[in-house]
Amino acid sequence: METDEGKAILASAHGSGVAYLLFTHKRKLGRKTIGKVTVFAEDGIKSPKPPSLVFQVVDVLPLQKEDETGTMN
Repeated sequence: METDEGKAILASAHGSGVAYLLFTHKRKLGRKTIGKVTVFAEDGIKSPKPPSLVFQVVDVLPLQKEDETGTMN
């Protein structure tokens, strides 16, 4: 999601809807983020359909803190 393409998908109506869902349901779902998006399309000769998006929702890893010796906990 760090690429320009990933950011564009996240800024789309579908991407912002998933982000809004995760934000508003944080208490029930825990801290989640969108890990990746898979875009695929069916190549139909008679009636082409718009591409589909599959959003992978993953847990947010807790931040690691350095202790007094400079090592990560």
